[in-house]
Amino acid sequence: MDPVTFTVAFIATLALTPIVGKLAIHGAMQAVKKIKKNLKKNKEYNQRHDKKYQERLKRTRELQKALEKKRAAAFRNTKTGAIKNVNINEMTDFDMKNDIILKGTVYIQNPNGGEPAKDTIYLFQPRVYGVNNVAIGPKLDKNGHLYDKNSYLLRTPGDPDIYSGYVPKREVKTGRQFDFVGDSANLQDNPLNGFINIVLDKDANGNYIPLDKNDPAQMKEFNQYMAGREQKMDQDKYLDKLLAKAKEAKEVYDEATKPRYARPTEQMSEEEMQRVERARASRAKRQAQNSAYYNRLAHMNMMDSAMHNYGLDEHATHLPGAGVMGPRPMGPRPPQGGGPAPGGRRR
Repeated sequence: MDPVTFTVAFIATLALTPIVGKLAIHGAMQAVKKIKKNLKKNKEYNQRHDKKYQERLKRTRELQKALEKKRAAAFRNTKTGAIKNVNINEMTDFDMKNDIILKGTVYIQNPNGGEPAKDTIYLFQPRVYGVNNVAIGPKLDKNGHLYDKNSYLLRTPGDPDIYSGYVPKREVKTGRQFDFVGDSANLQDNPLNGFINIVLDKDANGNYIPLDKNDPAQMKEFNQYMAGREQKMDQDKYLDKLLAKAKEAKEVYDEATKPRYARPTEQMSEEEMQRVERARASRAKRQAQNSAYYNRLAHMNMMDSAMHNYGLDEHATHLPGAGVMGPRPMGPRPPQGGGPAPGGRRR
């Protein structure tokens, strides 16, 4: 069968079988969605392995970090809740000597609904300074643990109140913001929250326990992390891969949970309303005619039954005086022919 004939036959089949047609169209739409999804995944994979693209992306990220380095950040009055914008200088690149290191486990939701993928990740809480080079944070408690709620505190000239602020955590290898710590009081507003989640060690007070740089075992793991990322995969590509997986899981979730709205009611035109009313009147008329027909038929059946029961001639309705029904007189029938009537004079 040539393609044209096949197409015509396919369209004709859809027209003659609406249900099959709808199923076929639905299947085709799902196939198109799957193709688009695969194309998107292939594009992201190719971008992660395209050297020119990665170079452009790296320059863009460096520019972004430069913009994030010196900027105004919002700090909140710990008493009144009033907001004050403060100029800060954030150290966006990891410094092994001065920065606080946090070891965590990153979880990525499985798009297929299975167990989430997990891996080790190291973050650091960036150091932040004011315009006069006064340290704003991060702040540690007496045990050397990092405060979660008030990790950056300051006072401004002429104001005795204390203000609290926050800057997102960054990944140690790349310096990129990667703050998906789900149980943090400073959880960032990100659509991927829950689809990617980082768990850090905390103490009984809810403060984060930093990496002990004097512990050889902990430092060995950290150094293996830093060296291994370069051998297996560029760390920027690795983080992009984690984000891509989380986005895929979110898309699957959104598709599965999106609301299915009822089909909206469309207002009919006046002409359509008149056509509907005429159809209703015609249907009522037919129903009345059918009812009258069946009533007459039932009446005739009842008449036939009565005539049969009383032994009446079914043709008696054609004789003069017919139409009066009643029980037949009891006793012997009168003689037929020329005999005298009962009680009469003989001829």
